[in-house]
Amino acid sequence: MTRIFQTTLAAVAMLGLAACQQVLTTAGGFILEDRASEDQISDAKIGTEILKVLADKDKMLVVDLSSDVWEQRVLLTGTVTSQAQKQEIERALRADRRIREFYNEVQVVSKEEQDRRAKDKQDQGRSAGQVLDDVVIDTKIKAKLVTEGAVSSVNYRWRVHAGTVLILGAARTEAENTLVMDTIKGIEGVKNVKTYIRVRPAR
Repeated sequence: MTRIFQTTLAAVAMLGLAACQQVLTTAGGFILEDRASEDQISDAKIGTEILKVLADKDKMLVVDLSSDVWEQRVLLTGTVTSQAQKQEIERALRADRRIREFYNEVQVVSKEEQDRRAKDKQDQGRSAGQVLDDVVIDTKIKAKLVTEGAVSSVNYRWRVHAGTVLILGAARTEAENTLVMDTIKGIEGVKNVKTYIRVRPAR
């Protein structure tokens, strides 16, 4: 898949996500997530604005970057090809005053490396490699957290990059936080875990 074709797909994806993100969140998450519906709506709107800002700068950023929002805290991951671009994107996104905290975990790589990763994403499931390993890790995290009765898995968002797990969310107790971390670290292929989990105050 050429970068030109990817750009076209990115534009279509951005428009679709921007249109449906809030609907999907409001329809699918309000009853399950352990937080107010107003909070979820706010996060959905922030996520939609992030997509718009990225697409306005460069439609390929919608392909190369991913964002997760929890309680107005934003985790940005993916790749860009210069430190200046990484900083420019962060400044643009931080302009949204609804964002309370911003975690910029974007990696700076060469253009060749970025193109290779994009191709790996396209080919995932059909070839071996780190991207496929990351998909397997992601699937295992989801399965283990969903089936762990002491963990409210809907309160977490995570990304896996080259065996490193970045996780954002809220634990109901310190014990839950520890269980989540131990569960992820125990998964084969996980090399490192970087956490942005907050433990909620006891009620």
